[in-house]
Amino acid sequence: MRKTIIIIALCAVAVPVFAQTQTSGQERRDAQKSEVRVAAQNVRGQIEQRQAEFKEMMAAQRTAVKSSIDAKRADLRKRLASIRDERKKKLVERIDAQMDALNERWTDHFSNVLDRLEVIIGKIEERIAQGETRGRDVSAAKSAIAEAKSAIAASRTAEVSQAGKTYSIAVGTEDTLRVEVGKARKALHGDLAVVRDAVKSAREAVHNAAVALAQAVREENRQATTTPAAAQNTQ
Repeated sequence: MRKTIIIIALCAVAVPVFAQTQTSGQERRDAQKSEVRVAAQNVRGQIEQRQAEFKEMMAAQRTAVKSSIDAKRADLRKRLASIRDERKKKLVERIDAQMDALNERWTDHFSNVLDRLEVIIGKIEERIAQGETRGRDVSAAKSAIAEAKSAIAASRTAEVSQAGKTYSIAVGTEDTLRVEVGKARKALHGDLAVVRDAVKSAREAVHNAAVALAQAVREENRQATTTPAAAQNTQ
C-alpha cells in the first residue's frame, strides 16, 4: 500500500513537468514560426520597395528620352531634306522610329524578367529563413543570394542606361544611306546584347542560389537519415 502511494505521488509530480516541457516546446515552435513570418514580410517589403524605386527611375528615363527622340526626329527630317528620293526618306524615318520602339520593347522585356527573378530570390530567402530556424547550414545559399542580388542590381543599372539611349542615322548622300542605317542598327543591337548578357548572368546567379539551397536541404535530410541509423548501430 505504501509503495502504491509513493508511485502515485511520483506520477503526480511528473505530469506537470511533462506538460511544462510540452508547453515550452510549443512556445519555441510558435516563436520560430513568428520569426519566419516576419522575415518573409521583410523580404517581400524590400522587393516591393526596390521594384517601385526602379519603376520610378525608368519612368523618369522614359520622359527624358522622349524629348531626345522628338528632337532627334526633327533633326533627321531636316537632314533628309537634301535627299530627293521620297521613298528613301520615308524608309529612313520609319527605320529610325522602329529602332526607338525596339529599344523600348526590349528594355521592358528585361524589366519583366528581372522582376520575376527578384520574386524567385524572395522565395529562396524565405526558405533560407526557415532553414536557419531549424539549424540548417544555409551559409552557401546566403552567399549565392548576395551574388544574385548584385547581378540583378547590375542588370537594372544597365537597363536604365539603355532605356535612355537613342540612335541617330547619319545622312550624307543617297548612296550612303543604307550603310548609315546599318551602322545605327548595329549599334542598337550591340547595346541590347550587353544588357541581355547582364540579365542572363543574373538568371544564372539566381539558379545558383536555388541549387545551393537545395543542396543544404539534401544535406539536412541525409544527416537526419544517417543519425538514427548510427544510433541504432551503437545499441
